[in-house]
Formats: sequence, C-alpha cells, structure tokens
Amino acid sequence: MRGLMIIGPMIEDLHHAPLPVPSSALGAVRLADWGVIRAQGEESAKFLHTQLTQDLALQTPAQARLAGYCSAKGRLLATMLAVKPDEQSVLLALPADVLPATVKRLSMFVLRAKCKLSDDSAAWGVWGLSGAQARDWLGDQLGGAAPAEVWTVGRLALADGREAFATRLPDDGVTPRFLLLQPADAAVPALPVIDPEEWQGLDVTAGLAWIRQPTVEQFVPQMLNLELIGGVNFQKGCYPGQEIVARSQYRGTIKRRTHLFAMEGSDADATPGQEIFHSADPEQPAGMVAGFGRLEGRPLLLAEVKLAALESGTLHLGSAQGAVLSPPPPALRHWRTGMTTSPPTRAAAPPAVHPVDRSTPPVELYVYYRVHADQLAAALAAFEQAREGQPVRLLQRHDNDPVFQTWMEIYGSELPDAADAERRIAAALGAFAQGPRHREAFAAVAGPGAAR
Repeated sequence: MRGLMIIGPMIEDLHHAPLPVPSSALGAVRLADWGVIRAQGEESAKFLHTQLTQDLALQTPAQARLAGYCSAKGRLLATMLAVKPDEQSVLLALPADVLPATVKRLSMFVLRAKCKLSDDSAAWGVWGLSGAQARDWLGDQLGGAAPAEVWTVGRLALADGREAFATRLPDDGVTPRFLLLQPADAAVPALPVIDPEEWQGLDVTAGLAWIRQPTVEQFVPQMLNLELIGGVNFQKGCYPGQEIVARSQYRGTIKRRTHLFAMEGSDADATPGQEIFHSADPEQPAGMVAGFGRLEGRPLLLAEVKLAALESGTLHLGSAQGAVLSPPPPALRHWRTGMTTSPPTRAAAPPAVHPVDRSTPPVELYVYYRVHADQLAAALAAFEQAREGQPVRLLQRHDNDPVFQTWMEIYGSELPDAADAERRIAAALGAFAQGPRHREAFAAVAGPGAAR
C-alpha cells in the first residue's frame, strides 16, 4: 500500500500529474509531542494482544502494528504504533497527551500477566522521516535498503550496540515516509529539518488521524478508516469493545467516515476535536476534526463526518457560519489519495446484490461454534467450498485458547436464501464443529449495497 483511498465524493479527476512535494516536507523532524510506552515481560505481547485492535501475538520483530485501544463501548482511547525490539518487550509510540491515561488504564488490566508497563518516553526519540533522501539515508544506515512495505520495520544497529527502529508509513505513492524510534541520546538523522506542520500535513493526506486528547472516545475505529489502513484485525480474539467494532463492520452500521478537506487562506487553522456543521442543520454538529496539517502552507484536515452530510449543502468549521470545508484541488487529490493496493489494508469489495423478497423485514443470521486448532486449515477449506462464492462472512476469534477457536458465520440480508446456505455450510463443517452451533438473528440495519 502506498496511500489511503479517502472515501467520499472528492475522489474524481485522477488524471492530473502529481505535484512536486514541498521541500519543507522532505527530511526529518523530532516529534516532540509523541511519547513511548514500554511493555516488558515474557507475556507483554500476549497481554497487549488482548487489549488492542491488532494482532500482537503473531507480530514479528520485522513488523510494526498500527493499533487502537478502545473503551468497552468501542470508542478509541488511543491509537499507536507497536514495535517489538525482542520477544520480551513491545514499544508503543503514540501522542504524548494521551500516554499517561493509556498506560494507567492498561496497567489496571495486567493482573497476573507477566508484563510491566511504563512511560519510557525519556529513553526514546520519535522522528518522522520523509522523501527519497530520507529513504536513502535509512538504506545506508541499514546496510541495504529501507523498508519498502507499509508497516514493516528496519532495525538500525548503532555504534554502541543499541538499536533503532524505522517503520514504513502509508504515503502518497511518490514520497516514502518512516517513523523512527531511536535512543534519545543517539545522533540526529543527517537530513534537512521538516516543518512540524508539514509532517502533520503528510499524515493528513495519508489518512492517518492519531487520537489526541480532544478526540478521546469520540470515534469507533471505522469512523477514522482505521480498518482500511491496517489498524484493525477482524480475525483476532477479544479486546475491549471488540463486539461493537465487529458488528459495526459486518452489520453495516457505520454512518460516519473520515474524509480529506481543504480550507481557504494560508492563515486558516483547525484543531482536533473541533466540531463541524452542515449548512442545512446549524444546530447539530455533522462531524469533528480528526487531524490537521499544512503542505506548502495550504491548510488541510481530516474530518469525520456523517455520510449523509456529503450529499448536498456545505460543511463549515466551528459553526454553520464558519470557514467552508472543500475537497482539495484535483492535482492534490491524485497526489495524496491514491487507492491502496495492499490486500491486508484494502476495503473489501461489496458483495454482489441479489434480488431479495422485502415483504418482511430483512434479517441477518449469526452462527457461533468452535473448531479445534489442529483442524483450522481443513475447516476453512470446507467452508470456502460450501459457501460457493456467496457473501457469507466468517469471523475467527482466538480468545487466547490454545486448543479451540471460535468461529462466527454471518449471513447477510442480501443472500437470496440464507437458510439454504446455512444448511449447506453446517453439513460441510459437521466434522469440524465442536459442540452445538448457536444461532442468533438480528434485524438488518443497512440494506444490500450499503457500506460495510
């Protein structure tokens, strides 16, 4: 993946040549408003796996994880980047204003796990690197090439035996970007200095909206498109808010998404948490600023807004009489909003729409059962064959059980004959299901073709 497809009507006219990246956004910047949490102990990854939206149990030292930490209601308390220096520790880089509350809350749930959490910010410098010169500099430090795939990690061996860690970040397909974690007293990267607001502009145009103090508990992960850029793993086990996040994904209940907007005037400003209003409804907020930055002085922002508010009228910052939010110019849309091509972070294609009898309210069927860990591959092959290409979804939950895995089949209201499909799949998986198949039916929230 090179960049995020920002969902919304601003994706059009994609045939303009890319603009040159401003020089003020090429080089390195110390992210002074970021900090680092250290999780230390032989069960550190296992513990964090049960708390975050990403899979840290299977994470290798060559991989980074973009992850969210949710409340029980599925609302994001923090977003962070997880790196594994070794099998005994995990480093979590995140904005410093949410770090104390995050480490305090996580520590409440450690209980008997062999894991100790601490604020390790004083020991680490967090740097943003951007551009071909930064990529080449990293390649020299690594003795080869800089990480090429998003969310992969290059490990830099320092002269004193310590290590630094460079993670490839989402970008525009032209300008490579990296987040560098290095010891606080290590030498400054030999690169030009980036303007901090220009770095934030690169985050904004890459679709990365980090949770800051004003936006704590304001969004479920899908509202920030977190699942589109690799921040949510729907195949992993439980974590706080997991049921709400999963049902939002599979039942089509997301009515708000994050979009890229521009503002007029180089002195225009916005802050995360600032409310957005629609011209037709001045009394009720239609969204919220999730991230703000500049490129060549041009103010840009990521805003979480109601999908219905994009259909007509105008959006305004602060009040219905405030600054107008508009799609960025066509060249900038091509420059910063290319569609992702990486399967792990690409939005799933919508299922085929079949004619369905609407004389009765549409219903979605959820079926739960358990599968032995030794039979997962065979059971999955049987499931794929039995569903015959129909849009039956499968959620696999590990639940930290080394012997069994919980599977959940989801039969959407768009299926022409869900009962027949369920009978066919149940017969195929009869040899693998451990115990009874539990069924729950829910009224469908969104009709066929709705965003899932």
